[in-house]
Amino acid sequence: MQNTQLLTWDSHILGISVAKIICPKLNSKELYHSLQKLKEKGIQLVYWCIDSHDSSAQHAASFCRGFLADEKITYIQELKKKYVPLSFPYQDVEVYGSTQANSELERIAIEISKSSRFRNDPKLTTEQTHQLYKHWINNACQKIVANIVLVIKNNTHHIIGMITIDEKQGRADLSLVGVHPAHQGQGIGKRLVCAATDWSLQHNYEICQVVTQKTNLKAQKLYESCGFNEEKREYFYHFWL
Repeated sequence: MQNTQLLTWDSHILGISVAKIICPKLNSKELYHSLQKLKEKGIQLVYWCIDSHDSSAQHAASFCRGFLADEKITYIQELKKKYVPLSFPYQDVEVYGSTQANSELERIAIEISKSSRFRNDPKLTTEQTHQLYKHWINNACQKIVANIVLVIKNNTHHIIGMITIDEKQGRADLSLVGVHPAHQGQGIGKRLVCAATDWSLQHNYEICQVVTQKTNLKAQKLYESCGFNEEKREYFYHFWL
């Protein structure tokens, strides 16, 4: 079984050769060998995600001088236990119909990027991170990386919040969740998350998941208030070769 994968999309957007190591359980020798093989192929940046409780893998990452780019938390909600009426679509939540993200969606996507592992990595520029997230939301609108994009608009019909729903391993995945900075703290995020879980339930998903960062306490509070429970924590490392 192949243990590494070239990431074409990341490579194209970031302008460097990017790959990931698939197996989360490697010792120092195995990780070093995998990284050396990737380096020989001209790979410049490697991602590796491991269980936060795996001390052996953490030691391996440290030994190979990995940069801890993110401590991510996966939250899940079992939708069949959600005993509420199927109320989607909501009056104030719309399906974004265009296949191209407008400037308002891109602005919110950039806001989301500020707490990402890409922004945490000092070897990646702010512009690289912005471009990555702008391409991400555009791909979501084209349904390349999402099934649907939901938005909330203000009284002047400007988009002030968005959420994208994808599918990962048979689960509904809330991949991009964001609210314009000027409208945060007004319950918009909660409205979007509730709409997304209702949509997911209507489309026969049994589990809905969302991933956030350990440092993003606001997001954790939001998801917990919407009925999500923590499933796991993982460390996401970057290796520059």
